[in-house]
Amino acid sequence: GIERAVREIAEKHDGECIVIVTHATPIRVLCALASGLKPADMGRVSWVSNASVSFFEYDGSFHLVRANDTEHLGQMKTDLPRGV
Repeated sequence: GIERAVREIAEKHDGECIVIVTHATPIRVLCALASGLKPADMGRVSWVSNASVSFFEYDGSFHLVRANDTEHLGQMKTDLPRGV
């Protein structure tokens, strides 16, 4: 699944800065893991905006550095309706 794939990428590139481009669901899975939740509990994690950037560190566990950064979008940022 998502967790295994991202762990494999992170371990293959240990010590490197990498970029993974994806949709919101895999980001929510990583946010859940970084919060000590199971991937199945990602529903407890907020959605991220379209084209936002989230930063994680990995040392055998995922650590959320910054989530849902949209500064680079300026006025192009879109917001999801409340409750989504």
